[in-house]
Amino acid sequence: MKKRKIAVLTWQSKLEMYDEQFKDEFEDTEVIQYGSDFSYDTLRKKATMLEELGYNAIIARGYTCNIIKEHVRLPLVTVEPDMLDVLQSMIKLAPSKGEKITLLFHQNNNLLKYKELPNQLHAMFDVKTEVCDYFDMSDYFKKVDEILMRGRTLFSGHNGIERAKELGGRCSPLYVGENAIRDSIVEAIKIIDVRNKDAIQNKKIEAILSSKSEGILTIDESFKVGWINDYARDLLSISKEENIKNIDIFKYFPDVKWDNILTTGFKNVVIKTANNVRVIMNTRVLSATVGDREALIVFRQTSKVIEEEKKIRAELHKKGQYAKFTLDDIKGYSKAIIDCKEKTKQCAKFNSNILIYGESGVGKELFAQCIHNESPRANEPFYAINCAALPENLLESELFGYSEGSFTGAKKGGKAGIFELAHKGTVFLDEIGELSLASQSALLRVLQEKEIRRIGDDSIIPVDVRVVAASHKDIYNEVLENRFRQDLFYRLGTVFLTIPPLRDRQTDIWVLMKNFIEDFSEKYNLPYDGYITPDAYTSLMEYRWEGNVRELQNFVERLFVLGYYDKAVTPEDVRFLLSNFPNRGRDPLTVNSTKSVSANIAEGASVVDLPVAQTYVHRHTPTGEEIRKALEASKGNKTRAAQMLGISRTHLWRLMQK
Repeated sequence: MKKRKIAVLTWQSKLEMYDEQFKDEFEDTEVIQYGSDFSYDTLRKKATMLEELGYNAIIARGYTCNIIKEHVRLPLVTVEPDMLDVLQSMIKLAPSKGEKITLLFHQNNNLLKYKELPNQLHAMFDVKTEVCDYFDMSDYFKKVDEILMRGRTLFSGHNGIERAKELGGRCSPLYVGENAIRDSIVEAIKIIDVRNKDAIQNKKIEAILSSKSEGILTIDESFKVGWINDYARDLLSISKEENIKNIDIFKYFPDVKWDNILTTGFKNVVIKTANNVRVIMNTRVLSATVGDREALIVFRQTSKVIEEEKKIRAELHKKGQYAKFTLDDIKGYSKAIIDCKEKTKQCAKFNSNILIYGESGVGKELFAQCIHNESPRANEPFYAINCAALPENLLESELFGYSEGSFTGAKKGGKAGIFELAHKGTVFLDEIGELSLASQSALLRVLQEKEIRRIGDDSIIPVDVRVVAASHKDIYNEVLENRFRQDLFYRLGTVFLTIPPLRDRQTDIWVLMKNFIEDFSEKYNLPYDGYITPDAYTSLMEYRWEGNVRELQNFVERLFVLGYYDKAVTPEDVRFLLSNFPNRGRDPLTVNSTKSVSANIAEGASVVDLPVAQTYVHRHTPTGEEIRKALEASKGNKTRAAQMLGISRTHLWRLMQK
């Protein structure tokens, strides 16, 4: 450890008075006393000399510190007389009975807090004592003159003694004794150690900041640069030899509006430097105090930012750590799906956990991705995992990660889990009902404490994730059957979102079919020239679609794969294409039939702005009776009636004119 060097400024007559006492008392500390005649010029020169000699701190009386504080950057420790020093001075003076004395202390002297001091001195020396304080040299001399003019005996330092001589008054020297100096040395050592520790830390921070791939600098109220890292110098073409005091910030950033940089700052502003480099600049006010204002400026090359963003996006796409679907990707105009989309959009705005219910194939993950993309977390990671697809031990390591050596085959260095990787983003847990009770307990901790612990590790990692869970099971029933924790159920189910099955949104079937036909036509590079006969249309509408949208997608893909893309599809074809269990004597149209198209018309099927997209359905011209029933069911709404009949509103109007 480097030896501390502390200088004590004393009266000339007291020089080396305490050198021997302090020489070996403080470990790794050198204490040297310097005498002075205390003229202002001498004090300033002495203090500057001590700083140049490498001293770490200066101990002096209050008025001395006031004089030199503007001329050195060293810590100054004020030393003032203590009670022992007062008593020694009183004994040396031997005041007469009833003598009027005044103790003049610097405002930092702790004796000012001792209100009983005058009474104590009166009891001990039979003197009439008053205590006064001063805050600077002007105030000091004013108080000295006033005290001496009143004919009182002054107890003070060197300047008071000299002033008393000039005015013919009486002043007793109030020495700073050994104990007071010792206490100040202890305080100085503490300050030096803190400063040394801070200096080491600052060097580390400076090394880190200098190695960063972004320019960093600070400016003061006069727009002078206080600190600048190497990257900023390189980017702005500032020589490392150029003195920081000579850097003209206006020269290097001619396009910056500097008016508010020290008051409000700005974020993500694109600026062109003097050497034609485009940078993204952010500023932050470090101090807004008038006279001491300071700002931090951070900037990066736009080309580097774009390059890094491309890499990140590419990596996210590669690993599937993003949500690609939005509400626009959910097709359909039925009231059921529109209500569901509206509820999705609303609850996505908040950070509440969501439990999604829905049969297999309705698109639960699709809605989970929409929730993420509609939320404030849209630019953060999205991770999805199927809880039923992995065994319990592997699932926990995927969710929470593991440390090195936690089990056989564990990666060197360990592995971060999904919750750790998804920090600030969203985690989608599909088939949440398949979690074991042990895994449920671990998940509950994440939701309650917002922290995870890797398998085989004792350290706690705070995480901020939104959990969206999904299940085709009735989780509440699982709770009643003791297969799912009740507390976890209520933690997950802040908001419930139920995705309607396809049979409850029949009017969306043709919209979805049209979309799937276009997708597979592009995928297989085959134009769709076929059509669906009216009877086949009726069969599709009456089918229950137990596999929901996924089953409908499979049906459309079979149209292409099995060569029906250029043919008329009949009920027999529909029966064949919907059969997931061939040669088992199962008739899907009989087993899975639901209400008929005529029933839809009779019940006034809910349709909201369904576009006429029946391109792939060949239908006969509606009869007058069918038109009448459709108008009755729609309560005279011609648009809805046309949609029920599968024709355009214009076509309906023409038929009504006949």
